[in-house]
Amino acid sequence: MLRERFRGNKQGMSIPTDYPFDFDPTYGMTLADLQAIRPPQAPEGFDAFWQKRYAKALAVKPGPRLSPSEDTHPDWQVRDIVYTSTDDISIGGWLLTPRKGEVRRGLVVGHGYGGRDQPEFDIPVEETAILFPCFRGMSRSAHPPISPDAPGHVLHDIDDPDHYVIGGCVEDLWVAVSALLSLYPSLDGHIGYSGISFGGGIGALAIPFDSRIERGHLTVPTFGNRKLWLTLPTVGSAHSVQEYAKTHPGCFGKAAPFRRRNGCDPHQNTDAGRRGPLRSSRRAAMSVRGRERSAEIKI
Repeated sequence: MLRERFRGNKQGMSIPTDYPFDFDPTYGMTLADLQAIRPPQAPEGFDAFWQKRYAKALAVKPGPRLSPSEDTHPDWQVRDIVYTSTDDISIGGWLLTPRKGEVRRGLVVGHGYGGRDQPEFDIPVEETAILFPCFRGMSRSAHPPISPDAPGHVLHDIDDPDHYVIGGCVEDLWVAVSALLSLYPSLDGHIGYSGISFGGGIGALAIPFDSRIERGHLTVPTFGNRKLWLTLPTVGSAHSVQEYAKTHPGCFGKAAPFRRRNGCDPHQNTDAGRRGPLRSSRRAAMSVRGRERSAEIKI
């Protein structure tokens, strides 16, 4: 069963009508409708809020600890890693390094709201140290009373922007970069970030303020245009936030710093290069085995 085709889609991709929800997850929007969405104005004090948190994260000495991992792969040496993030929270994860060749670049890879139970071995990069951190409260970084489950995690201290768990997760990413650099100082200027969904949203908040992150690849990043986000039927963490908003309508004014300035809609893929945290637009380029793609985004 097929519905209207995306206008302008050269591959003729169709929109399925068979889905396991009691609502239409396309919201009746075409590709043109999605492209017409404009980001909201940046909330007052947005840059200063994140600059302060970035300075806090830079002051942390991550002290990464490595140990042999139960996971193995013929192309990658796999080690478990634990490092110390802000608020003295231990962040666990995995570090992959190539069995052959030098380490010439670094990549931090985020995860979705399902957490992470193992590293990914099919990322198409070579000569790269790949760090897979589990953001605070989730998987290898369990930290009660933060809920390990998406519906509870996304609400943890949502009424307090200085302690909202999402801000801590952004700091975990920044400290992950510090951990990579402490292990491989030669990677300075050669570190990227990749994240999907929850991890994409964390990256969109983190990358603009960290000049050490040279490239970013964000897939369907969450958060963003929260005013629109709250009006669309959904499931998972977003539904949890929508239900909370019904009884706590004032909390989202307090959470304004967690609306991304780039306003990426929830269906968008973004390649982000960096050239200073506060520039209004940036030329983005990401190379995967010699194939270079470029795009321009608003930060």
